[in-house]
This record gives sequence, C-alpha cells and structure tokens, in this order.
Amino acid sequence: MGVVAIFHMLHPHPLYLSRETLSDVLARNTIPEELSVLLHTKQLLVEPGEDEIALREAQAKAMLRLSRPTILYLMLAQDCNNACTYCPVPALAQRYGSHILSFENAVAGIDLWKQHILRHADEEPYYLMLYGGEPLLNRVVLDQIIKHARDVRVSLPKRTNIIVPTNGRLLDESLARFFREHEVHVALGIDGPPSIHDQLRVSDTLSATSVEVIRALRLLQDEGVAVSASVTLTPHSVLRADEIREYLRTVGVTAFGFNVLKGSALQESLGTMTPGEYYLAAARAVVGGLCAVDLTEYQLQKKLRVLTEGETFGLDCTCYGNQIVVQADGVVTNCPFLRYEMGKVSALSSNFDITKTEGVQKWRRRLPIFSDGWSAKPDKSLPHGGGCTWGAHNPSDDLWVVDDGNTTYNSEVIHELIWQILPGDVADRFARGGICHWDYRGHGSNQSARTRR
Repeated sequence: MGVVAIFHMLHPHPLYLSRETLSDVLARNTIPEELSVLLHTKQLLVEPGEDEIALREAQAKAMLRLSRPTILYLMLAQDCNNACTYCPVPALAQRYGSHILSFENAVAGIDLWKQHILRHADEEPYYLMLYGGEPLLNRVVLDQIIKHARDVRVSLPKRTNIIVPTNGRLLDESLARFFREHEVHVALGIDGPPSIHDQLRVSDTLSATSVEVIRALRLLQDEGVAVSASVTLTPHSVLRADEIREYLRTVGVTAFGFNVLKGSALQESLGTMTPGEYYLAAARAVVGGLCAVDLTEYQLQKKLRVLTEGETFGLDCTCYGNQIVVQADGVVTNCPFLRYEMGKVSALSSNFDITKTEGVQKWRRRLPIFSDGWSAKPDKSLPHGGGCTWGAHNPSDDLWVVDDGNTTYNSEVIHELIWQILPGDVADRFARGGICHWDYRGHGSNQSARTRR
C-alpha cells in the first residue's frame, strides 16, 4: 500500500515511511529534522564505525541474556501414559531407559541451579519445570520436590515459579488442592477441540483423551490453580488455529502456548504438506492471535518483545546456557531432548558452570549474532534466534546443523508482526498522503496514532 518498514537488525524498532519519503531520503542530502532525529535514534543513519560498535554492544547484551539461568528442568519421568503421535519420549525411553528421577538427584539439581543463580541473580522471573514424559508418573518425588522447593524458597529468587506440564490423566482432587496450596502453575496439554485433540493426544492404549483432559481442567479451575494450555501445532491442526483459540475460550483457558513441531516429529507428521508450508502456516497461526485481547499466547509475546523492546533476536530455545536439565537418570544436559551429557548431577563440582561447557559453547556459535558471516547473509540475519538443535538434529549429533525451519518460522513471524502492529487507520493516512512517517510508539506525522497491541 505504498508503505515501507525499515529497522536495524540489532535493535529492531520498526519505522514506517511512505515510499515517496524513503525515495527522498535516499536521493537527497537533506532530511526533515523530525525524521532525521528518528533515523538517528533508531541508528538507521549512522556514522562510520557505529554499526561495529552496535554489534559489540548487542553481543554483550545477548551474552548476559544467554548466561541467565532462567530455567531448571527436572525430568521426573522418562516415560508417559500417553502415546501422542508427535512425542519424542518413546524413542528416548527406548534409547536411554524408562527412568524416574530420584528425590536425591532432584535436590542436587536444585542445589546446582542455586549455584548458577547466585552468579546472575536479578529480579526477573525464574522457572522450576517439573517435566517428563509425564511427571505425574513420579507422584511421590513430585510432591517431595515441590515441598522442598518451598522449604528452600528463601535461597531462591523471589519470583521463582513452579510449573508442571502434564496431560492431566493422573490428576485427582487431592493433587489439584496440593498444587493450589503450593502455588504451582499447571500447563495442561490441550491440542484443541476433541476433533483435533483426540487424533493427536491418545492414551497408551490408543484411546481418546479429550474427556479426561477437560475433567482435569475442571478440577484445577475449581481449586483456583493457575492453569494454561500447552498446544502442539501439527500439520493436521496448524490451519485451524482460530478454531483452537475459540475452543480454549469456551473451556475458560486464558493463557496458552503454541508448540511448533521440529525434527523427526515433524517429518513423520507432514503428510502432503511440505516443511516450508508447515512453518509458514505455524507463523501465521501464532500472529493470528495478536488482536485476541482475552487470550495470551506466550510465543507471540516473545516475538512482540523483539520489535517493541529492541531485542536482537527472539530466544525460542533456552539451551544456550539459560537452563539446566537434570534427566530422569540423573545426567545433566542443556536440552531435555538432545542428550549432550555433562556428567551426573550428584558428581559435579561446586564450580560447574553450564555456560562454560562444550555443548553450550557450540550452541552459542550457531547464533547469527555471533557468526562471522552474520552481516554477509541478509537472508539468514533477520532476528530469528539460533533455533533448536534438536529440531535440526541429524544422526551425527552435529550441533552446527542450521535449523532452516526455525529461520523460516521466526522470519515469517517478524514479517507478519511488522505489518500487524501498523494500525489500519495509520495505513489509510499513509495511502491518502496525510503522513510520511510513523513508528509504533506514535512518533511521526500524526502524534495521536497508536498501535493496536
């Protein structure tokens, strides 16, 4: 519609210009003062050497983000009572064994996490994830570790959140009440209405599970437990995102996260859809909820922060040093699914630092911002993060494999958001020639314009 969006990739606050204004900027030696200030503020007009300085500053800022131990995953069970069509757990259990995590290893994991937090403590949220497989298969240790976490909360950050992702089939009234008493957040696996959910999330006897998951949801809601939905987008469901969102509304869920398939799980689910078609559809599914004021989708919020807070890239994967994973057999890794082993949690020294390990260092070198070819590859350098190494997993366990699917997905999300945060009335004013430039904070020819975030 004759509008151009420009931004600096290291701190992407979009600035919108009419095509005529951009042509004038490129052709003339003088620029209107108000526009000149905006261009310099956003570092779209720079002096020689300023981009190099900006790159170093962005790298330093990124390193701080990547070294913050945001999450501890305690893999309570390498097993599950479901047989979901896309789940990697059965293959992992077959390869490493159907273990359950001991209480001693869980405590050692929390102690290891605390050592890392002491190096980077701040007021931002931290997350203790009691994960699986299905964590409720290890009910005894689940109860014990939640009580332990609350007992030692003085030595954990104030904003430490306990999250239990579960399929809900083993949930009962006493556990729902226990979760409420200990302020546990439950992420319940709901892939959509029964017509979607029952094709994807089946029990270990291959029966439908939608009735059981709604039973669990009602138990949690009746007890006042904080609950969100974990929704996996498959090729079967990715084109039905609006239907999924509407279903979540009808069952009273106000917060959820879309999980995008990766690796062999995607390849085995594609059917007639290509990977590229899937990732484009997944991007549009996520962005399609931008105006849903009564629903919060976590992936969308992360992507919005890239554009509204100037983060260099969206951090979809937290294996770059942001998390510690204690596997069900007590082995420490940086990823719940790719076993780059770093030793037994009970045997690691007190000065162990996951950010210094070989696996994490290799992970970080995959990030575009730290790549020597970053500025030479504009098609790969849009703020898309480094992707998921497990998603790009190949038989050689090569951590250098480029996650092209993640690149496609995140780049498309950013492209879509760039235009979605431009309000329709502002676009109309551009079309009528009423304004020549605007940004999402309302700076520009029309100071009353605001984004519909």
